[in-house]
Amino acid sequence: MRHAIAFLFAAVLFLGCNPDNLLDGNTDQPLGTGAGNLPPVAAVVPGVAGLLADDNPDMAGVQATVEIRFADYMDPATLVAANVRVLNTATGDVVTGLSLTGNAEARRLYVRHEDWSGGSEYLLTLSGVESRYGSPLDGNGNGRADGAPYDDFLTTFYVTGGNPANCVPTVPPAIAAALPDTVRIADFKPEMRITFSTAMDTTTLRNSDGSVKNLQLAPEGGNTLPLDLLSLTPQVLSVTPRESLIAGRKYVVTLATAQVRADYRAHTPEYLEVLDAKGDGAQAEEPPFTWYFALDTLVPPQVSSAGEIADGVRIEFSALMDTLTLGPGVVQVFDEDGYVPGNAHFSRTAGNATRVEYYFAREPGQRLRVFVSRLAGSADGLMLDTNGNGIGGEPEDDYNRTL
Repeated sequence: MRHAIAFLFAAVLFLGCNPDNLLDGNTDQPLGTGAGNLPPVAAVVPGVAGLLADDNPDMAGVQATVEIRFADYMDPATLVAANVRVLNTATGDVVTGLSLTGNAEARRLYVRHEDWSGGSEYLLTLSGVESRYGSPLDGNGNGRADGAPYDDFLTTFYVTGGNPANCVPTVPPAIAAALPDTVRIADFKPEMRITFSTAMDTTTLRNSDGSVKNLQLAPEGGNTLPLDLLSLTPQVLSVTPRESLIAGRKYVVTLATAQVRADYRAHTPEYLEVLDAKGDGAQAEEPPFTWYFALDTLVPPQVSSAGEIADGVRIEFSALMDTLTLGPGVVQVFDEDGYVPGNAHFSRTAGNATRVEYYFAREPGQRLRVFVSRLAGSADGLMLDTNGNGIGGEPEDDYNRTL
């Protein structure tokens, strides 16, 4: 059967009296269009794993059209049969005899067939499609040019007699949770658990001898430590260190995501099986997924309060501080004109914590902001913990407060 390809692309009208406004009269200009923008697909009808309804039930077979709506104006020369592929994932057969119709100004592409096989599910792929400005389609919608096949646009649908549960996945697997993550713990042999967004191929997580695969634990800057497998299901991996950990250290867990794969159904594009480390779409090289936790029974210091006093500000910490860490650049005050120089005086509170009284060396403005660097350290050697997760010295632990 010959492919029927009919493109009905309307021409853009340029007004000779206004050559500087090439889009004059177009009140439907979408945001973020034009050269340099990577156009995504805005919508598809039916939606992913939706029913493609028969629009002519009086005729035998299923006659129906898939509508694809782009976020930008597309190049009609790229909306051709060679760039549109439909696979019957129930049989593994490529669908032939598609009819393509485009509407450039409406940013639409219509993919029609006069006899979709009943009782089947389908995967539609757009590849090699570009905007009229030459920008490649951002099929996975992550705002990054990943190239084919990672930026191919994928959608699935089924017809009467099919089952949406049998539609193949269109996104790679991801990590739903990892524990303990970015917290302070007191367990010297903690359980480390990873929960995946879908069923995984367990052979990519466990060796034939039952040992853990593609997962490592190490103290920050140190050598990897042996792990014991506690349990493994298709969606949850649980491990523990073989030996007790050492208090006062930060531990980093690393999963080699490029080697971990989902247990997807047949006819899913193979590149979609690789674990998506950051949840930002498939790409040629998936970076390792890492997280960390701190093992310590000591609590890092926090700023308990900050407020104005006569000729200065007072800052109180939750613990006794090493005042050598509270030098220039660590405790600062700003107003609307910038840095307010001053002299810091230290004392102990009744609760054996540190109080800083910062006296101004110039007349400050009306709006004061107190800054304490995350590098401020306690007498126990722990750095400032502003986000309250029990780990001090992280980039987000700088203290900023407008008084």
